[in-house]
Amino acid sequence: MFRISRLLNVLTWLIPCWLISCCLSAAGQQRTQKSIAITLDDLPVSSYSQNAAPDAVRAQQEITQKMLAALRNHHVPAIGFVNEIKLNTPGARDAYAALLQSWLDAGMDLGCHGYAHLALSATSLNIYEADFYRGTVITPLLMKQAGKREHYFRYPYNDTGDTREKKDSFQTFLKAQQYDIAPVTLQNDDWMYSAIYDREMSRGDGPGTERLVNAYLDENQRRLTFNEQLSESEFQRVIPQVLDIHVSALNAEVLESLLAQFERNGYKFVSLDVALADPAYRTTDTYVGNEGISWMERWIPSLSKPTEHSADPGAPDWVVKAYKELTAK
Repeated sequence: MFRISRLLNVLTWLIPCWLISCCLSAAGQQRTQKSIAITLDDLPVSSYSQNAAPDAVRAQQEITQKMLAALRNHHVPAIGFVNEIKLNTPGARDAYAALLQSWLDAGMDLGCHGYAHLALSATSLNIYEADFYRGTVITPLLMKQAGKREHYFRYPYNDTGDTREKKDSFQTFLKAQQYDIAPVTLQNDDWMYSAIYDREMSRGDGPGTERLVNAYLDENQRRLTFNEQLSESEFQRVIPQVLDIHVSALNAEVLESLLAQFERNGYKFVSLDVALADPAYRTTDTYVGNEGISWMERWIPSLSKPTEHSADPGAPDWVVKAYKELTAK
């Protein structure tokens, strides 16, 4: 009887300890679970824009299918931001609209990226608002047919305006149109690598792109590590990230590796809606200027404590040099 009573006392003490341990473990797992929303700009495809040649259309179809296959393989609920000027291509309107439809058929969402990819800092507010209207003609209809509503706007170049008045006025305009801003916390120089990649592929130098691809993946890893450190400094945790890359021939080849890289770093993929539900995204953005810096950097002045951080790790010098030589021609 004594032994049974003692055993019960021991169990009575152990069970709460076990429950506390499980709760602490679950809380720790919840804190360490990192997430990221994948967003893609310049749909239908950033390369070959406004080109109705059959080989260009086929190339865009191939790029689209490769990227969608990678997203499906990794169960990514992505969103693509559309420049509708590309749909207004004589001889290819239906083909380009079909590319957008393929994103919706794959379960992805679509948003507005302006009609002609204008920079707000270099554009009057009236023209920029008119460009928004022109850019929300076809895509919202396709979304509606899919049982969805287009409600995200991604600033071209992440340029939110060079004056406070212009920035605030357009945000008021967006709110009246029932559109939400799609911020970016993680961006790499994929546009730079893509331009070089397209040139090398046009030369038939497929093997020569290996160094470029490796440099691109290395930069993404550096920027991811940098963002995690910055997030820990600003928010004392790694907040849900929002990646911004482009629909391009380079990313069609590299997206599988890029997504696997995020998984190796402990990330799960979430929708943009889920990422933006985090309270960090209610931090005030006070930045005014024409630089397309990330929201992670824009938030720094609004936080209670100054944040010290190293310089954002960019592309290696040889990539920057190759890009400048390419675009100087």
